[in-house]
Amino acid sequence: MTKITKKKKKWIEVTPYGIVGGMIPSASTMLFKRKDGEDRFVVWFSELQSRIAIDQNLNKEKVFSFVQKILRANNCIPKHCFFVKKDQGRDIVKISFSNSLKPLEFYADEVISFCMINNCRFFCTDEFFEQHNGEIPKRFRKNSLLSKTPMYLN
Repeated sequence: MTKITKKKKKWIEVTPYGIVGGMIPSASTMLFKRKDGEDRFVVWFSELQSRIAIDQNLNKEKVFSFVQKILRANNCIPKHCFFVKKDQGRDIVKISFSNSLKPLEFYADEVISFCMINNCRFFCTDEFFEQHNGEIPKRFRKNSLLSKTPMYLN
């Protein structure tokens, strides 16, 4: 009897790179870029989430402050955000924390700005890049300047 072994996932660090608003009404896309390369993918999210992400440097203490106080009081700080899969067209992330709290899954479009405010490091796998192949908005593909220069994010 042959034993089937699962291939261990290799996690690749990615970073939020830019935001494009208005791709569809009341929604935006955030471009993530491989930290050590040119590979990119996008995550769709609401206008509110994109505004929070854009303003996160200015409003760090105001946005999500009550949640952050609860988490800090329980020594539970979000540390890593892993893009793990796609479900019905929405990306799913798993967030790990500084204590022994079990990693939790969320829709990416609901927690990206929260992860950014908490300085989480973002990761995905090669398979995740393959799943998102060709999903870069035409604005980024056609305009090489947009592709090389972050929009809104520092």
